[in-house]
Amino acid sequence: MPIYDYQTAKEYATLLLHAQVGVSVFGALSWAFGGINTITFGFTLFALVALEAGNDRLLRMYTTFVTAMWIMDVVWLSLWGTHVSKATVS
Repeated sequence: MPIYDYQTAKEYATLLLHAQVGVSVFGALSWAFGGINTITFGFTLFALVALEAGNDRLLRMYTTFVTAMWIMDVVWLSLWGTHVSKATVS
């Protein structure tokens, strides 16, 4: 379904951000990656506040945060992947 106007895009974004809040809350209950999910939860609430306030500067900051998290995730995954591939099983 194509999105042609700002209001529809905002409604979809709000719906997806609410879904991300729910997933982050349940993910933060885990013992394994609780810190990352808590950070994602905080950034998602930040984005919801930015959408409700209609502040473009806050939305750009959220986009920057998500891009930085994505880059850090790719770097971490590549470093961890090379560490695991060099490990020996004994």
